[in-house]
Amino acid sequence: MSKQITISKTITFNGHSMHSGKMTQVLLEEAPENHGITINDVLVTPYNVTNTDGMTTVGNVSQTEHLLSALFALRIDNLKITINSNEMPIMGGANKSFIDTFLIKKCMKILISNKQYFFPQKKFLIKENDSLLSYEPWDDPTRTDLHFDCYVDFPYVGKQQFSWNSNDFKLYYDQISSAKTFFWREQFQKECEKGRCKGVIENKNCIVFSDNNNLNNNELAKHKLLDFIGDLKIFNIIIPGKYTTIKGGHRLNNKFVMKLWNHYQSLKQIKNNEININNEITRKNIET
Repeated sequence: MSKQITISKTITFNGHSMHSGKMTQVLLEEAPENHGITINDVLVTPYNVTNTDGMTTVGNVSQTEHLLSALFALRIDNLKITINSNEMPIMGGANKSFIDTFLIKKCMKILISNKQYFFPQKKFLIKENDSLLSYEPWDDPTRTDLHFDCYVDFPYVGKQQFSWNSNDFKLYYDQISSAKTFFWREQFQKECEKGRCKGVIENKNCIVFSDNNNLNNNELAKHKLLDFIGDLKIFNIIIPGKYTTIKGGHRLNNKFVMKLWNHYQSLKQIKNNEININNEITRKNIET
């Protein structure tokens, strides 16, 4: 099994938040093994997801998915994240700038404990209207990689698809990490009317498209895959297998992750009960 990873140097990011437009600072610090990932001392876990309206909020901090997706690709397990606002900075609209900083600083630190894995023995499926998310375990129980297929269908652009395997960091870096967040024109205008998108700079940190745009490079599918990986990272335990997302979004992503999480917790409870029963039997045998 691979070892857990944290960072050896403190990292700081500064940038404007997408909706508030406020300048935000994010501080990343080393964390001990089995600490997990915390944001302002709130553990990143499905139970601490508080909102999924257009982005994922953990505790009171929104748009966590871009940074968490970068942590997934970099295989970082333990990290203390502190932010002086309630919204992560949009940076370049994806997470390449996050990853570049990690790589430039060469700050990965390997810990003693093994990474945590979960190997479900059954398929999982969530479907709502024409949206679908599914998980299928590998037939080979020794495989520890994850494979993702992402399918989207948006106004003006139509259908797009992109796939990624967790063993291919180069593909993530080259194709996914630079795939910007996006709106179609009418959607963007409605967001602006609500007083949102104050930090958006079109074509710099966000794509705003209409029928005049030519988006044929699967950019939208890449970004939705980036989002899904970030939402899956909230589990922060490696779950090998094949994932398919069709017209997904943050609400459905987190519903899917919670379904996996509840199954994981139920199996843990069964295992703990069996240990307690065996301990009780052993104690009684000793007494007799």
